[in-house]
Amino acid sequence: MSASIFKKVCQISLGTTLSILGITTGNSAFAATIFDNGTPDLETAWLSDFAQVEQKADDFTLSVGNNTISNIQWWGVYVGMEGFDNTPTEPDDFTVRIFEDAEGSPSVNPLMEMNLGDVGRVATGDKLYEFFDIFEYQVNIPQLTLTPNTTYWLSIVNNTIADPDDDWYWLTSAAAQGNSYYRFDDSESWSELNQFDSELGGDLAFQLSNDSAQVPEPASVLGLLALGTLGAGSVLKRNCKRKS
Repeated sequence: MSASIFKKVCQISLGTTLSILGITTGNSAFAATIFDNGTPDLETAWLSDFAQVEQKADDFTLSVGNNTISNIQWWGVYVGMEGFDNTPTEPDDFTVRIFEDAEGSPSVNPLMEMNLGDVGRVATGDKLYEFFDIFEYQVNIPQLTLTPNTTYWLSIVNNTIADPDDDWYWLTSAAAQGNSYYRFDDSESWSELNQFDSELGGDLAFQLSNDSAQVPEPASVLGLLALGTLGAGSVLKRNCKRKS
């Protein structure tokens, strides 16, 4: 995607290998949420797409007794190169990585990597700026046990190379539990998003669950989703006008 500005909707710029068997899409309604980084906050989304050579990551910590992950849930949108294309890529090609912490940022090399491919998506029925369809994603993975009370980093990156028109953006949340990081290449160290503007960092919308620790009733939360401000780039901005 170029760094050109399109108005009314947003502004865009900025611009494997462990395959784990047994990964399936699924519903975590009866799973216990072991980490909640928040549902979308209707403010911002950040580009996280190998096709545009950009990756995002956000931190999480699991407590004692709740440190086994079997389900990941997240939210995103698709944005066309001309701004008004709103056609989801076919198919998605997601990669999920978990990084250890390196003095407050993700380490360069992942602790583990899952090439999920097309996990399926569900339209929430909400639209961003009355135009962009918002999607929810869920995937069941083989149980992954991590060290409790230890900071890790989750990176979710799509690869829309098969779609010449649309790129994938990861929606932010209002969790206020930390900050997200970005990089352009697997060999690079990570940089903090809010180094450009203190209002631009924020958390990315995702939840981690454990299907083996079921709760009596599903905690069903269908968050409203959206996008917002653009600082250094690869983020969608609310206050923009259509380019003539």
